[in-house]
Amino acid sequence: MLGQLLDLVRSGSPRERATAIAVLVSTSAAVLLVVGSFASVAAYYRGVVGNTFMVGLLAFAVCWMAFVLLGDVVLARLFGAE
Repeated sequence: MLGQLLDLVRSGSPRERATAIAVLVSTSAAVLLVVGSFASVAAYYRGVVGNTFMVGLLAFAVCWMAFVLLGDVVLARLFGAE
C-alpha cells in the first residue's frame, strides 16, 4: 500500500496526489503517535521523562487530530466530495 501511495504522489493526477500526500502524512504521524505514546508512558513510569514532555505529547496528539480533520474538510471542498 505504501508503494502505491508513493506512486500516486509521483505520477498521479492532482486529486490523487493531494489525497495520497494527506494519507501518507496522517498515517506516518499516527504510527509515530502510537509508538511514541507507548514509549513515553514507559519512560514516564521509569522517571526518564517529566510532566512537560507528556503535555507536549498530548499537544502533538491534538494537533494530529486537527490535521486529519482539517485535511478531510479541505479535500472534500477542493474536490467536491461528499
